[in-house]
Amino acid sequence: MTRPHQLPRAEFDALATGGGGPSSIRHLVTTNHSKHLALLRAVLDSADAQPEAQGPLSHVSVAWELLVEVQRARPDVVDRLLRHPVVGIWVVHALRRLRRTAVDPAPLWVTLGYLHCVAAAAAIHAGLRFALDVPLVDGTVTLPTIGLARIDGERRRWGIATVSGGHGGLRVRGATGTVRVEGDLTADAEGWCATRRLRVPAVDLLLDDLDPFRGFGERLPPARLDGDEVARWQNCLTRTWTLLTEHHAATADALATGLTVLVPRLPSGRFQPYSASAQDAFGCVALSLPSSAVDFAATLVHEFQHSKLCALLDLVELHRDDHSGRRFYAPWRDDPRPFGGLLHGSYSFVGVAGFWRVQRRVDNTPLAHFEFAHWREQTRRATRTLGEASNLTSLGRRFVAAMSEQLSAWCAEPVPADSLSAARLAAADHHATWRLRHLRPDPLHVALLADAWLTSVPRPLHPEPRPTMVPAAEVPDDPTPRMTLTRTMLADPDQFAAIRDDPRIIPGTTDADIALVAGDVSAAARGYLELVRDASDDACAWAGLGRALHAKPAGAALLHRPELVKAVYRKVLRSSGSAPDPIRLAAWIGVT
Repeated sequence: MTRPHQLPRAEFDALATGGGGPSSIRHLVTTNHSKHLALLRAVLDSADAQPEAQGPLSHVSVAWELLVEVQRARPDVVDRLLRHPVVGIWVVHALRRLRRTAVDPAPLWVTLGYLHCVAAAAAIHAGLRFALDVPLVDGTVTLPTIGLARIDGERRRWGIATVSGGHGGLRVRGATGTVRVEGDLTADAEGWCATRRLRVPAVDLLLDDLDPFRGFGERLPPARLDGDEVARWQNCLTRTWTLLTEHHAATADALATGLTVLVPRLPSGRFQPYSASAQDAFGCVALSLPSSAVDFAATLVHEFQHSKLCALLDLVELHRDDHSGRRFYAPWRDDPRPFGGLLHGSYSFVGVAGFWRVQRRVDNTPLAHFEFAHWREQTRRATRTLGEASNLTSLGRRFVAAMSEQLSAWCAEPVPADSLSAARLAAADHHATWRLRHLRPDPLHVALLADAWLTSVPRPLHPEPRPTMVPAAEVPDDPTPRMTLTRTMLADPDQFAAIRDDPRIIPGTTDADIALVAGDVSAAARGYLELVRDASDDACAWAGLGRALHAKPAGAALLHRPELVKAVYRKVLRSSGSAPDPIRLAAWIGVT
Protein backbone atom coordinates (compact mmCIF):
# COMPACT_ATOMS: atom_id res chain seq x y z
CA MET A 1 0.00 0.00 0.00
CA THR A 2 1.39 3.40 -0.94
CA ARG A 3 1.76 6.06 1.73
CA PRO A 4 1.17 9.78 1.21
CA HIS A 5 4.18 12.04 1.18
CA GLN A 6 4.73 13.97 4.38
CA LEU A 7 7.06 16.90 4.94
CA PRO A 8 8.23 17.35 8.55
CA ARG A 9 7.18 20.65 10.07
CA ALA A 10 10.79 21.66 10.74
CA GLU A 11 11.64 21.22 7.07
CA PHE A 12 8.55 23.17 6.01
CA ASP A 13 9.69 26.02 8.26
CA ALA A 14 13.22 25.87 6.84
CA LEU A 15 11.85 26.07 3.31
CA ALA A 16 9.57 28.96 4.29
CA THR A 17 12.53 31.18 5.16
CA GLY A 18 13.96 30.60 1.68
CA GLY A 19 16.32 27.82 2.74
CA GLY A 20 15.95 24.09 3.09
CA GLY A 21 18.85 21.65 3.19
CA PRO A 22 19.47 18.43 1.27
CA SER A 23 16.92 16.50 3.33
CA SER A 24 14.17 18.98 2.43
CA ILE A 25 15.18 18.96 -1.23
CA ARG A 26 15.16 15.15 -1.30
CA HIS A 27 11.57 15.24 -0.02
CA LEU A 28 10.66 17.55 -2.90
CA VAL A 29 12.50 15.40 -5.45
CA THR A 30 10.66 12.28 -4.25
CA THR A 31 7.33 14.06 -4.35
CA ASN A 32 8.01 15.27 -7.87
CA HIS A 33 8.88 11.73 -8.97
CA SER A 34 5.55 10.47 -7.65
CA LYS A 35 3.81 13.26 -9.51
CA HIS A 36 5.46 12.21 -12.78
CA LEU A 37 4.35 8.61 -12.23
CA ALA A 38 0.76 9.63 -11.53
CA LEU A 39 0.66 11.85 -14.61
CA LEU A 40 2.18 9.12 -16.75
CA ARG A 41 -0.54 6.74 -15.59
CA ALA A 42 -3.11 9.35 -16.61
CA VAL A 43 -1.52 9.66 -20.06
CA LEU A 44 -1.61 5.89 -20.56
CA ASP A 45 -5.26 5.70 -19.49
CA SER A 46 -6.28 8.63 -21.68
CA ALA A 47 -4.42 7.19 -24.67
CA ASP A 48 -6.16 3.85 -24.18
CA ALA A 49 -9.47 5.66 -24.45
CA GLN A 50 -8.39 7.33 -27.73
CA PRO A 51 -6.91 4.60 -29.96
CA GLU A 52 -7.01 6.98 -32.94
CA ALA A 53 -4.44 9.15 -31.16
CA GLN A 54 -1.72 6.56 -31.76
CA GLY A 55 -1.52 7.27 -35.50
CA PRO A 56 0.98 5.12 -37.41
CA LEU A 57 3.15 4.54 -34.32
CA SER A 58 2.80 1.52 -32.04
CA HIS A 59 0.57 1.94 -28.99
CA VAL A 60 2.05 3.70 -25.97
CA SER A 61 1.62 0.43 -24.08
CA VAL A 62 4.47 -0.99 -26.17
CA ALA A 63 6.79 1.72 -24.86
CA TRP A 64 5.47 1.14 -21.36
CA GLU A 65 6.22 -2.58 -21.58
CA LEU A 66 9.82 -1.81 -22.52
CA LEU A 67 10.07 0.54 -19.52
CA VAL A 68 8.74 -2.26 -17.29
CA GLU A 69 11.40 -4.59 -18.68
CA VAL A 70 14.10 -2.03 -17.90
CA GLN A 71 12.61 -1.49 -14.45
CA ARG A 72 13.08 -5.18 -13.65
CA ALA A 73 16.72 -5.09 -14.71
CA ARG A 74 17.79 -1.56 -13.72
CA PRO A 75 15.21 0.28 -11.58
CA ASP A 76 17.71 3.08 -11.00
CA VAL A 77 17.71 3.85 -14.74
CA VAL A 78 13.94 4.18 -14.96
CA ASP A 79 13.79 6.25 -11.78
CA ARG A 80 16.42 8.62 -13.11
CA LEU A 81 14.70 9.04 -16.46
CA LEU A 82 11.24 9.54 -15.00
CA ARG A 83 12.65 12.20 -12.66
CA HIS A 84 14.18 14.00 -15.65
CA PRO A 85 12.68 17.52 -15.72
CA VAL A 86 11.98 17.48 -19.44
CA VAL A 87 9.94 14.30 -19.00
CA GLY A 88 7.83 16.31 -16.55
CA ILE A 89 7.24 18.96 -19.19
CA TRP A 90 6.33 16.32 -21.76
CA VAL A 91 3.93 14.32 -19.58
CA VAL A 92 1.90 17.39 -18.66
CA HIS A 93 1.83 18.57 -22.27
CA ALA A 94 0.78 15.12 -23.52
CA LEU A 95 -2.06 14.93 -21.02
CA ARG A 96 -3.26 18.38 -22.02
CA ARG A 97 -3.19 17.40 -25.67
CA LEU A 98 -5.20 14.27 -24.95
CA ARG A 99 -7.71 16.45 -23.13
CA ARG A 100 -7.65 19.01 -25.96
CA THR A 101 -6.46 21.88 -23.77
CA ALA A 102 -3.08 22.38 -25.49
CA VAL A 103 -1.93 22.89 -29.05
CA ASP A 104 1.23 21.75 -30.80
CA PRO A 105 2.31 21.80 -34.45
CA ALA A 106 3.13 18.10 -34.14
CA PRO A 107 0.48 15.42 -34.66
CA LEU A 108 -0.77 13.91 -31.41
CA TRP A 109 0.91 10.58 -32.16
CA VAL A 110 4.27 12.37 -32.36
CA THR A 111 3.68 13.96 -28.96
CA LEU A 112 2.67 10.63 -27.41
CA GLY A 113 5.61 8.96 -29.13
CA TYR A 114 8.03 10.83 -26.88
CA LEU A 115 7.32 8.03 -24.39
CA HIS A 116 8.80 5.63 -26.96
CA CYS A 117 11.92 7.82 -26.99
CA VAL A 118 12.08 7.71 -23.19
CA ALA A 119 11.70 3.92 -23.20
CA ALA A 120 14.41 3.53 -25.84
CA ALA A 121 16.74 5.77 -23.83
CA ALA A 122 16.10 3.71 -20.71
CA ALA A 123 16.87 0.46 -22.55
CA ILE A 124 20.10 1.94 -23.94
CA HIS A 125 21.20 3.11 -20.47
CA ALA A 126 20.44 -0.39 -19.12
CA GLY A 127 22.30 -2.13 -21.96
CA LEU A 128 19.28 -4.21 -23.02
CA ARG A 129 18.75 -5.65 -26.47
CA PHE A 130 15.65 -4.08 -27.99
CA ALA A 131 14.08 -2.52 -31.08
CA LEU A 132 11.38 0.12 -30.93
CA ASP A 133 9.72 2.48 -33.40
CA VAL A 134 9.94 6.15 -32.39
CA PRO A 135 8.86 9.48 -33.92
CA LEU A 136 11.14 11.11 -36.46
CA VAL A 137 10.90 14.90 -36.38
CA ASP A 138 12.55 16.89 -39.19
CA GLY A 139 14.89 13.97 -39.77
CA THR A 140 15.92 13.67 -36.11
CA VAL A 141 15.29 11.26 -33.27
CA THR A 142 15.65 12.49 -29.68
CA LEU A 143 16.78 10.06 -26.99
CA PRO A 144 16.33 11.97 -23.70
CA THR A 145 19.51 12.33 -21.60
CA ILE A 146 21.54 10.49 -24.30
CA GLY A 147 21.52 12.47 -27.53
CA LEU A 148 20.03 13.07 -30.96
CA ALA A 149 20.39 11.14 -34.21
CA ARG A 150 20.06 12.94 -37.54
CA ILE A 151 19.23 10.85 -40.62
CA ASP A 152 20.53 12.23 -43.90
CA GLY A 153 18.09 12.68 -46.75
CA GLU A 154 14.97 12.59 -44.59
CA ARG A 155 12.76 15.46 -45.70
CA ARG A 156 9.45 14.62 -44.01
CA ARG A 157 8.43 16.82 -41.09
CA TRP A 158 6.97 13.84 -39.22
CA GLY A 159 7.92 10.21 -39.69
CA ILE A 160 8.99 7.01 -37.97
CA ALA A 161 12.40 5.50 -37.32
CA THR A 162 13.46 2.36 -35.51
CA VAL A 163 15.88 2.53 -32.59
CA SER A 164 17.68 -0.64 -31.57
CA GLY A 165 20.41 -1.23 -29.07
CA GLY A 166 22.43 -3.62 -26.98
CA HIS A 167 26.01 -4.13 -25.78
CA GLY A 168 26.74 -0.42 -25.45
CA GLY A 169 25.77 0.79 -28.91
CA LEU A 170 22.70 1.97 -30.77
CA ARG A 171 21.28 2.12 -34.25
CA VAL A 172 18.64 4.50 -35.60
CA ARG A 173 17.20 3.38 -38.94
CA GLY A 174 14.98 5.59 -41.09
CA ALA A 175 13.63 5.37 -44.61
CA THR A 176 16.64 7.19 -46.10
CA GLY A 177 19.52 6.06 -43.94
CA THR A 178 20.85 4.67 -40.67
CA VAL A 179 22.87 6.20 -37.86
CA ARG A 180 25.15 3.77 -35.98
CA VAL A 181 26.97 4.63 -32.78
CA GLU A 182 29.27 2.03 -31.29
CA GLY A 183 30.86 2.22 -27.87
CA ASP A 184 31.00 5.73 -26.45
CA LEU A 185 27.60 7.38 -26.69
CA THR A 186 28.83 10.50 -24.91
CA ALA A 187 30.92 11.64 -27.89
CA ASP A 188 29.63 13.14 -31.12
CA ALA A 189 29.86 10.97 -34.22
CA GLU A 190 28.60 11.02 -37.79
CA GLY A 191 24.87 11.69 -37.57
CA TRP A 192 25.02 11.68 -33.78
CA CYS A 193 24.95 14.59 -31.28
CA ALA A 194 25.62 13.45 -27.73
CA THR A 195 23.95 15.18 -24.80
CA ARG A 196 26.47 17.55 -23.23
CA ARG A 197 27.29 17.42 -19.54
CA LEU A 198 28.83 19.97 -17.20
CA ARG A 199 30.68 18.61 -14.19
CA VAL A 200 31.86 20.18 -10.98
CA PRO A 201 32.61 18.45 -7.65
CA ALA A 202 29.56 16.43 -6.52
CA VAL A 203 27.45 17.75 -9.42
CA ASP A 204 26.79 16.36 -12.90
CA LEU A 205 24.44 18.53 -14.97
CA LEU A 206 22.97 18.02 -18.41
CA LEU A 207 23.47 20.97 -20.74
CA ASP A 208 20.43 20.33 -22.90
CA ASP A 209 20.53 21.99 -26.32
CA LEU A 210 18.66 19.16 -28.09
CA ASP A 211 15.40 18.03 -26.51
CA PRO A 212 12.23 19.42 -28.13
CA PHE A 213 10.51 19.83 -24.76
CA ARG A 214 13.27 21.86 -23.14
CA GLY A 215 11.39 25.03 -24.12
CA PHE A 216 8.91 24.87 -21.21
CA GLY A 217 5.82 24.63 -23.36
CA GLU A 218 7.09 25.60 -26.79
CA ARG A 219 8.55 22.88 -29.03
CA LEU A 220 12.14 23.88 -29.77
CA PRO A 221 14.36 22.61 -32.58
CA PRO A 222 17.90 21.51 -31.70
CA ALA A 223 20.25 24.46 -31.15
CA ARG A 224 23.64 22.80 -30.94
CA LEU A 225 26.38 24.65 -29.07
CA ASP A 226 29.85 24.44 -30.52
CA GLY A 227 32.83 23.24 -28.51
CA ASP A 228 33.98 26.73 -27.55
CA GLU A 229 30.52 27.62 -26.26
CA VAL A 230 30.37 24.47 -24.13
CA ALA A 231 33.81 25.29 -22.76
CA ARG A 232 32.59 28.76 -21.76
CA TRP A 233 29.61 27.22 -19.95
CA GLN A 234 31.89 24.76 -18.16
CA ASN A 235 34.34 27.47 -17.17
CA CYS A 236 31.60 29.73 -15.85
CA LEU A 237 29.96 26.90 -13.90
CA THR A 238 33.31 25.89 -12.40
CA ARG A 239 33.94 29.41 -11.15
CA THR A 240 30.34 29.66 -9.94
CA TRP A 241 30.54 26.40 -8.03
CA THR A 242 33.77 27.49 -6.37
CA LEU A 243 32.04 30.68 -5.25
CA LEU A 244 29.03 28.76 -3.94
CA THR A 245 30.95 26.08 -2.07
CA GLU A 246 33.34 28.58 -0.49
CA HIS A 247 30.83 31.24 0.55
CA HIS A 248 27.30 29.81 0.16
CA ALA A 249 27.76 26.22 1.33
CA ALA A 250 24.11 25.61 2.27
CA THR A 251 22.96 26.89 -1.11
CA ALA A 252 25.51 24.69 -2.89
CA ASP A 253 24.29 21.63 -0.96
CA ALA A 254 20.67 22.32 -1.91
CA LEU A 255 21.51 22.88 -5.57
CA ALA A 256 23.68 19.76 -5.67
CA THR A 257 20.71 17.75 -4.39
CA GLY A 258 18.04 19.09 -6.73
CA LEU A 259 19.51 20.80 -9.81
CA THR A 260 19.98 18.43 -12.77
CA VAL A 261 19.57 20.29 -16.09
CA LEU A 262 20.63 23.60 -17.59
CA VAL A 263 19.07 24.74 -20.87
CA PRO A 264 21.16 27.31 -22.77
CA ARG A 265 19.09 30.13 -24.27
CA LEU A 266 19.88 33.42 -25.96
CA PRO A 267 19.72 36.64 -23.93
CA SER A 268 16.54 38.69 -24.19
CA GLY A 269 18.64 41.62 -25.39
CA ARG A 270 21.79 43.53 -24.62
CA PHE A 271 22.00 44.01 -20.84
CA GLN A 272 18.94 41.70 -20.59
CA PRO A 273 19.95 38.16 -19.63
CA TYR A 274 17.37 35.41 -19.95
CA SER A 275 16.37 32.97 -17.22
CA ALA A 276 13.33 30.80 -16.59
CA SER A 277 12.07 27.73 -14.78
CA ALA A 278 8.83 25.80 -15.09
CA GLN A 279 6.25 24.36 -12.74
CA ASP A 280 6.56 20.90 -14.23
CA ALA A 281 10.36 20.78 -14.62
CA PHE A 282 11.78 20.53 -11.11
CA GLY A 283 15.54 21.00 -11.11
CA CYS A 284 15.78 22.54 -14.58
CA VAL A 285 16.91 26.11 -15.26
CA ALA A 286 16.91 27.74 -18.68
CA LEU A 287 19.26 30.69 -18.95
CA SER A 288 21.58 32.66 -21.17
CA LEU A 289 25.28 32.37 -20.44
CA PRO A 290 25.88 34.61 -17.40
CA SER A 291 28.50 37.31 -17.53
CA SER A 292 30.10 36.34 -14.21
CA ALA A 293 30.14 33.68 -11.53
CA VAL A 294 28.16 35.95 -9.20
CA ASP A 295 25.43 36.47 -11.81
CA PHE A 296 25.34 32.72 -12.50
CA ALA A 297 24.98 31.92 -8.80
CA ALA A 298 22.25 34.53 -8.26
CA THR A 299 20.34 33.21 -11.29
CA LEU A 300 20.51 29.61 -10.06
CA VAL A 301 19.27 30.69 -6.64
CA HIS A 302 16.42 32.69 -8.17
CA GLU A 303 15.15 29.93 -10.45
CA PHE A 304 15.71 27.07 -8.00
CA GLN A 305 13.53 28.90 -5.50
CA HIS A 306 10.72 28.67 -8.06
CA SER A 307 11.34 24.92 -8.45
CA LYS A 308 11.24 24.43 -4.69
CA LEU A 309 7.95 26.27 -4.29
CA CYS A 310 6.36 24.43 -7.22
CA ALA A 311 7.24 21.10 -5.62
CA LEU A 312 6.09 22.29 -2.20
CA LEU A 313 2.72 23.33 -3.62
CA ASP A 314 2.27 19.76 -4.84
CA LEU A 315 2.50 18.71 -1.19
CA VAL A 316 0.59 21.42 0.67
CA GLU A 317 -1.99 24.09 -0.05
CA LEU A 318 -0.72 27.54 0.83
CA HIS A 319 -3.59 29.53 -0.67
CA ARG A 320 -7.03 28.94 -2.08
CA ASP A 321 -7.75 29.85 -5.68
CA ASP A 322 -8.73 33.47 -6.12
CA HIS A 323 -11.44 33.64 -8.77
CA SER A 324 -11.90 37.39 -8.43
CA GLY A 325 -9.30 38.14 -11.09
CA ARG A 326 -7.44 40.50 -8.74
CA ARG A 327 -3.96 41.58 -9.71
CA PHE A 328 -1.19 43.00 -7.55
CA TYR A 329 1.93 45.11 -7.80
CA ALA A 330 5.02 42.88 -7.89
CA PRO A 331 8.21 44.94 -7.46
CA TRP A 332 10.15 42.74 -9.89
CA ARG A 333 7.65 42.81 -12.74
CA ASP A 334 6.32 45.49 -15.07
CA ASP A 335 2.87 43.88 -15.27
CA PRO A 336 0.26 43.28 -12.55
CA ARG A 337 0.47 39.75 -11.15
CA PRO A 338 -2.11 37.27 -9.81
CA PHE A 339 -1.85 36.20 -6.19
CA GLY A 340 0.01 32.99 -7.01
CA GLY A 341 2.52 34.89 -9.11
CA LEU A 342 3.14 37.34 -6.28
CA LEU A 343 3.74 34.45 -3.88
CA HIS A 344 6.14 32.79 -6.29
CA GLY A 345 8.08 35.97 -6.92
CA SER A 346 8.28 36.76 -3.21
CA TYR A 347 9.69 33.33 -2.43
CA SER A 348 12.19 33.57 -5.25
CA PHE A 349 13.46 36.96 -4.16
CA VAL A 350 13.73 35.95 -0.52
CA GLY A 351 16.36 33.56 -1.83
CA VAL A 352 17.96 36.28 -3.96
CA ALA A 353 18.07 38.71 -1.02
CA GLY A 354 19.66 36.00 1.13
CA PHE A 355 22.27 35.35 -1.54
CA TRP A 356 23.25 39.03 -1.73
CA ARG A 357 23.27 39.30 2.06
CA VAL A 358 26.17 36.84 2.11
CA GLN A 359 27.77 37.95 -1.15
CA ARG A 360 28.10 41.57 -0.07
CA ARG A 361 30.37 40.41 2.74
CA VAL A 362 32.51 38.66 0.16
CA ASP A 363 32.61 41.45 -2.43
CA ASN A 364 32.02 44.54 -0.29
CA THR A 365 31.11 46.42 -3.47
CA PRO A 366 28.47 49.13 -3.95
CA LEU A 367 26.56 46.83 -6.31
CA ALA A 368 26.38 43.93 -3.84
CA HIS A 369 25.13 46.26 -1.08
CA PHE A 370 22.62 47.76 -3.51
CA GLU A 371 21.27 44.35 -4.56
CA PHE A 372 20.80 43.26 -0.95
CA ALA A 373 19.09 46.49 0.07
CA HIS A 374 16.91 46.52 -3.04
CA TRP A 375 15.64 42.96 -2.86
CA ARG A 376 15.14 42.76 0.88
CA GLU A 377 12.91 45.87 0.88
CA GLN A 378 11.07 45.11 -2.35
CA THR A 379 10.32 41.58 -1.21
CA ARG A 380 9.22 42.70 2.24
CA ARG A 381 6.77 45.03 0.53
CA ALA A 382 5.34 42.09 -1.41
CA THR A 383 5.09 39.83 1.64
CA ARG A 384 3.11 42.53 3.43
CA THR A 385 0.59 42.41 0.58
CA LEU A 386 0.50 38.62 0.81
CA GLY A 387 0.00 38.74 4.56
CA GLU A 388 -3.12 40.88 4.16
CA ALA A 389 -4.80 38.35 1.85
CA SER A 390 -7.83 36.42 3.02
CA ASN A 391 -7.22 33.40 0.79
CA LEU A 392 -4.12 32.11 2.58
CA THR A 393 -4.54 28.78 4.34
CA SER A 394 -3.22 28.30 7.87
CA LEU A 395 -0.02 26.83 6.41
CA GLY A 396 0.10 29.70 3.94
CA ARG A 397 -0.06 32.23 6.75
CA ARG A 398 2.74 30.39 8.53
CA PHE A 399 4.78 30.35 5.32
CA VAL A 400 4.31 34.04 4.55
CA ALA A 401 4.95 35.02 8.18
CA ALA A 402 8.26 33.15 8.11
CA MET A 403 9.31 34.98 4.96
CA SER A 404 8.26 38.32 6.45
CA GLU A 405 10.11 37.73 9.72
CA GLN A 406 13.26 36.78 7.84
CA LEU A 407 13.06 39.90 5.70
CA SER A 408 12.31 42.18 8.64
CA ALA A 409 15.44 40.95 10.39
CA TRP A 410 17.50 41.58 7.26
CA CYS A 411 16.02 45.06 6.87
CA ALA A 412 17.50 45.99 10.24
CA GLU A 413 21.02 45.29 9.00
CA PRO A 414 23.07 48.37 8.06
CA VAL A 415 23.84 49.14 4.41
CA PRO A 416 26.17 51.90 3.17
CA ALA A 417 24.19 55.11 2.71
CA ASP A 418 24.87 55.54 -1.02
CA SER A 419 23.79 51.99 -1.87
CA LEU A 420 20.75 52.22 0.39
CA SER A 421 19.66 55.51 -1.16
CA ALA A 422 20.12 54.16 -4.68
CA ALA A 423 18.06 51.07 -3.81
CA ARG A 424 15.19 53.08 -2.36
CA LEU A 425 15.10 55.51 -5.27
CA ALA A 426 15.14 52.62 -7.75
CA ALA A 427 12.23 51.02 -5.90
CA ALA A 428 10.23 54.27 -5.91
CA ASP A 429 11.01 54.73 -9.61
CA HIS A 430 9.75 51.26 -10.50
CA HIS A 431 6.56 51.63 -8.47
CA ALA A 432 5.78 55.04 -9.96
CA THR A 433 6.34 53.74 -13.50
CA TRP A 434 4.08 50.77 -12.79
CA ARG A 435 1.33 53.02 -11.43
CA LEU A 436 1.51 55.24 -14.50
CA ARG A 437 1.11 52.23 -16.79
CA HIS A 438 -1.55 50.32 -14.89
CA LEU A 439 -3.65 52.65 -12.72
CA ARG A 440 -6.31 55.01 -14.01
CA PRO A 441 -7.68 57.68 -11.65
CA ASP A 442 -11.39 58.39 -11.37
CA PRO A 443 -12.36 60.65 -14.34
CA LEU A 444 -14.75 62.78 -12.28
CA HIS A 445 -12.06 63.42 -9.68
CA VAL A 446 -9.59 64.32 -12.43
CA ALA A 447 -12.09 66.77 -13.93
CA LEU A 448 -12.75 68.32 -10.51
CA LEU A 449 -9.04 68.91 -9.92
CA ALA A 450 -8.51 70.28 -13.42
CA ASP A 451 -11.37 72.75 -12.99
CA ALA A 452 -9.98 73.85 -9.62
CA TRP A 453 -6.54 74.41 -11.13
CA LEU A 454 -7.91 76.38 -14.08
CA THR A 455 -10.05 78.60 -11.82
CA SER A 456 -7.22 79.11 -9.31
CA VAL A 457 -9.17 77.82 -6.33
CA PRO A 458 -7.70 75.65 -3.57
CA ARG A 459 -7.39 71.96 -4.29
CA PRO A 460 -10.55 70.07 -3.25
CA LEU A 461 -9.90 68.07 -0.09
CA HIS A 462 -12.59 65.41 -0.28
CA PRO A 463 -11.38 61.76 -0.39
CA GLU A 464 -9.87 60.58 -3.65
CA PRO A 465 -11.61 57.55 -5.19
CA ARG A 466 -9.43 54.47 -5.57
CA PRO A 467 -7.84 54.30 -9.03
CA THR A 468 -8.80 51.48 -11.38
CA MET A 469 -6.20 48.89 -12.36
CA VAL A 470 -5.76 48.13 -16.03
CA PRO A 471 -3.85 44.82 -16.13
CA ALA A 472 -3.94 44.64 -19.91
CA ALA A 473 -2.27 48.00 -20.38
CA GLU A 474 0.63 47.79 -22.78
CA VAL A 475 4.00 47.06 -21.24
CA PRO A 476 6.94 47.87 -23.50
CA ASP A 477 9.43 45.14 -24.37
CA ASP A 478 12.21 47.36 -23.04
CA PRO A 479 11.29 48.75 -19.62
CA THR A 480 12.90 51.88 -18.22
CA PRO A 481 16.67 51.64 -18.61
CA ARG A 482 17.35 53.37 -15.30
CA MET A 483 17.80 50.14 -13.31
CA THR A 484 20.33 48.86 -15.84
CA LEU A 485 22.10 52.21 -15.75
CA THR A 486 22.19 52.18 -11.95
CA ARG A 487 23.69 48.70 -11.82
CA THR A 488 26.22 49.58 -14.51
CA MET A 489 27.32 52.72 -12.70
CA LEU A 490 27.77 50.79 -9.43
CA ALA A 491 29.53 47.82 -11.01
CA ASP A 492 31.52 49.29 -13.89
CA PRO A 493 32.06 53.07 -13.93
CA ASP A 494 34.05 52.81 -17.17
CA GLN A 495 31.14 51.11 -18.94
CA PHE A 496 28.80 53.75 -17.54
CA ALA A 497 31.09 56.45 -18.94
CA ALA A 498 30.91 54.76 -22.36
CA ILE A 499 27.11 54.74 -22.18
CA ARG A 500 27.16 58.38 -21.14
CA ASP A 501 29.10 59.15 -24.31
CA ASP A 502 26.76 57.03 -26.44
CA PRO A 503 23.35 56.40 -24.80
CA ARG A 504 22.33 54.25 -27.77
CA ILE A 505 24.29 51.41 -26.16
CA ILE A 506 21.19 50.82 -24.01
CA PRO A 507 18.08 51.27 -26.18
CA GLY A 508 15.63 53.84 -24.91
CA THR A 509 18.16 55.70 -22.77
CA THR A 510 17.76 59.47 -22.68
CA ASP A 511 20.17 62.20 -21.61
CA ALA A 512 17.86 62.78 -18.65
CA ASP A 513 18.27 59.14 -17.58
CA ILE A 514 22.05 59.47 -17.73
CA ALA A 515 22.01 62.69 -15.72
CA LEU A 516 19.67 61.22 -13.11
CA VAL A 517 21.73 58.11 -12.46
CA ALA A 518 24.94 60.18 -12.47
CA GLY A 519 23.47 62.35 -9.70
CA ASP A 520 22.85 65.55 -11.68
CA VAL A 521 19.21 65.88 -10.62
CA SER A 522 18.86 69.45 -11.92
CA ALA A 523 19.85 68.46 -15.46
CA ALA A 524 17.67 65.36 -15.15
CA ALA A 525 14.63 67.40 -14.09
CA ARG A 526 15.08 69.79 -17.02
CA GLY A 527 15.38 66.87 -19.42
CA TYR A 528 12.30 65.09 -18.10
CA LEU A 529 10.28 68.32 -18.20
CA GLU A 530 11.03 68.58 -21.91
CA LEU A 531 10.06 64.95 -22.45
CA VAL A 532 6.79 65.35 -20.54
CA ARG A 533 5.88 68.45 -22.55
CA ASP A 534 6.74 66.71 -25.82
CA ALA A 535 4.95 63.43 -24.96
CA SER A 536 2.65 63.82 -22.01
CA ASP A 537 1.87 60.09 -21.92
CA ASP A 538 5.49 59.02 -21.39
CA ALA A 539 5.38 57.00 -18.14
CA CYS A 540 9.18 56.76 -17.86
CA ALA A 541 9.55 60.53 -18.16
CA TRP A 542 6.93 61.25 -15.48
CA ALA A 543 8.49 58.74 -13.07
CA GLY A 544 11.97 60.05 -13.85
CA LEU A 545 10.82 63.58 -13.08
CA GLY A 546 9.50 62.37 -9.74
CA ARG A 547 12.78 60.66 -8.93
CA ALA A 548 14.76 63.75 -9.89
CA LEU A 549 12.57 65.86 -7.57
CA HIS A 550 12.23 63.22 -4.83
CA ALA A 551 13.38 65.60 -2.10
CA LYS A 552 10.71 68.19 -3.00
CA PRO A 553 6.90 68.21 -2.56
CA ALA A 554 6.35 67.85 -6.30
CA GLY A 555 8.57 64.77 -6.34
CA ALA A 556 6.59 63.15 -3.54
CA ALA A 557 3.36 63.55 -5.51
CA LEU A 558 4.97 62.26 -8.70
CA LEU A 559 6.29 59.16 -6.93
CA HIS A 560 3.22 58.37 -4.79
CA ARG A 561 0.31 59.22 -7.12
CA PRO A 562 1.88 59.90 -10.52
CA GLU A 563 -1.13 58.62 -12.47
CA LEU A 564 -3.25 61.39 -10.94
CA VAL A 565 -0.73 64.13 -11.70
CA LYS A 566 -0.40 62.96 -15.30
CA ALA A 567 -4.16 62.67 -15.80
CA VAL A 568 -4.85 66.15 -14.43
CA TYR A 569 -2.02 67.59 -16.53
CA ARG A 570 -3.50 66.08 -19.69
CA LYS A 571 -7.02 67.21 -18.75
CA VAL A 572 -5.87 70.79 -18.18
CA LEU A 573 -3.99 70.73 -21.47
CA ARG A 574 -7.05 69.48 -23.36
CA SER A 575 -9.44 71.91 -21.66
CA SER A 576 -7.37 75.07 -21.96
CA GLY A 577 -5.03 74.35 -24.83
CA SER A 578 -2.17 75.42 -22.60
CA ALA A 579 0.10 73.03 -20.71
CA PRO A 580 0.44 73.70 -16.96
CA ASP A 581 3.81 73.63 -15.25
CA PRO A 582 4.14 69.92 -14.27
CA ILE A 583 6.18 70.72 -11.17
CA ARG A 584 3.80 73.36 -9.84
CA LEU A 585 0.83 71.12 -10.62
CA ALA A 586 2.37 68.14 -8.81
CA ALA A 587 3.17 70.24 -5.75
CA TRP A 588 -0.42 71.59 -5.78
CA ILE A 589 -1.91 68.09 -5.96
CA GLY A 590 0.34 66.82 -3.16
CA VAL A 591 0.24 63.35 -1.62
CA THR A 592 -2.95 63.51 0.46
